[in-house]
Amino acid sequence: MMKKFLAVAAVAMMTAICAQAQSELVIDSICTAGSDGLRQEKEIYVYNDNMQNTDIYTYYYFDLENNSIHLDEPILTHHTVRTYNEHGVVKKEERYSYEEKNKVVLTYVGELSEWNDQAQQYSVITTYTTNELDDNPELKPRQKGVITKFHGTVGPEELQLYGMGDNDWVLMANVVYEYDEADRSVKETMNMNGAKIVTSYEYDDHGNTTKTTTDQLSEMFGVETVVNHNEVTYANAYYDDGHLRQVVSTENGTVMQTEDYYWGHGAKDPAAIISPKTILNSQVLERVFTLSGMHVNGQPTRPGIYIVNGKKTVIK
Repeated sequence: MMKKFLAVAAVAMMTAICAQAQSELVIDSICTAGSDGLRQEKEIYVYNDNMQNTDIYTYYYFDLENNSIHLDEPILTHHTVRTYNEHGVVKKEERYSYEEKNKVVLTYVGELSEWNDQAQQYSVITTYTTNELDDNPELKPRQKGVITKFHGTVGPEELQLYGMGDNDWVLMANVVYEYDEADRSVKETMNMNGAKIVTSYEYDDHGNTTKTTTDQLSEMFGVETVVNHNEVTYANAYYDDGHLRQVVSTENGTVMQTEDYYWGHGAKDPAAIISPKTILNSQVLERVFTLSGMHVNGQPTRPGIYIVNGKKTVIK
């Protein structure tokens, strides 16, 4: 949860940013999700000179009010803006939603603070959200995570999760993270309000998460009883050059979603993209992950061991 952030700006501003960008990565995806039918999306990732992903533009090819109506030209629905500190780490992420008539609504802000030199990470993230359906939406603080113990420079080992009460932060849960020998997160245990939620992860040889299992337990009279068990598996397929081609998600034995990915450089239609290879600053884009399985946007800015196109690589 500490690794996921969102956010953005206005239409005119968007055009200006894209014009100044050093490079863009366009990903088209077609998703079949149960009864929802076919959904087609496009995301444009904008990078700066340091190969840091600063903006994400999300488009949909279907009418938002009626998913069965396919649009000839995609419509912009979200814009995410990221800012980085001097260490190349995201310190703020904002997400804007675009409604009818290009109305722009700031719906999410994730702001990190209290930099830890030893862990090379921030120890506090505060999220602010709003209801974009309100006539006059107001951004309000919703949640705060405080890392009390780090697992080296990989991520948190212990975290306190707070929610906003009437006037102040209220402790909602304590979370403990466990890692394997490759420093990948394999288990998260959240204790909250007398309940325990345990989430475990399994990986393939490429460092991709292949299975997520969540067990919610209640502690009654000192005895732990499983009250809810949920198992999600992911089957990943790749193009010859290592780019992700398809992800099939299964929940408790039932296929829930199939996503097909098409990679291009400014292409508008997935059918027009012949090769999955993507060129960024005259280099073939590499799929880079940390040892914990976290995807790295662009090139790593810190030295260490990474999974690059499925192989462990030392980056100095």
